[in-house]
Amino acid sequence: MEKPRTNENRSVVIISTIAPALFSPPPYLFSSADLGLFTCSSFIGIIVVWPIAGPLTDRLSRWLRNRNNGVHKPEHRLPALIFPFLICPIGLVVFGYTVARHQHYIRPAVGSAICAAGLTLVPSVMLSYIVDSYPRTSGEALVLVNTSKNVVAFGFTKVAYSWMAKEGVDKMLYEFAGIEWAVLLLALPLYIFGPSIRRRTQKFF
Repeated sequence: MEKPRTNENRSVVIISTIAPALFSPPPYLFSSADLGLFTCSSFIGIIVVWPIAGPLTDRLSRWLRNRNNGVHKPEHRLPALIFPFLICPIGLVVFGYTVARHQHYIRPAVGSAICAAGLTLVPSVMLSYIVDSYPRTSGEALVLVNTSKNVVAFGFTKVAYSWMAKEGVDKMLYEFAGIEWAVLLLALPLYIFGPSIRRRTQKFF
């Protein structure tokens, strides 16, 4: 199975985009070097979780396969999204709450690390689910997923500053956490109706 990729996800992209506006002015007064070091927090979160992301998905999938009389279904990959569902939005809330109140920079750094760590688990689930579901066209599917992901990330960076100016950094990130929860929750209907969807679409792919 392909290992989780460590490229920036949408949440990390937004945090990286707005970080100069948040940490360059008082009270933080970060230099460009300080900002670069701050972004290491998300890298640390990724490094901590990366070795366990793939094995965690595989072990949970094997456990569900054994409970299903040894029959594997691609949907057995999806329950692993419970972990990013619980972790990622909390990281955004911690970052938004602490930085809006000008708390010590370690606290928003922890929020950034939590968010990045949780989202490292998503590619290991998403990529393996696609490969299991549509093995004949998995290459094209992965290209489409990566393209759409980057387009969405670009769109978020374009609206990040206007969104923050309108809502405030804390409310903005609370809203973004809600979006993450909603998107990750889509795994539930996919887990339930995935086999039916796959039967209907496999003749086209």
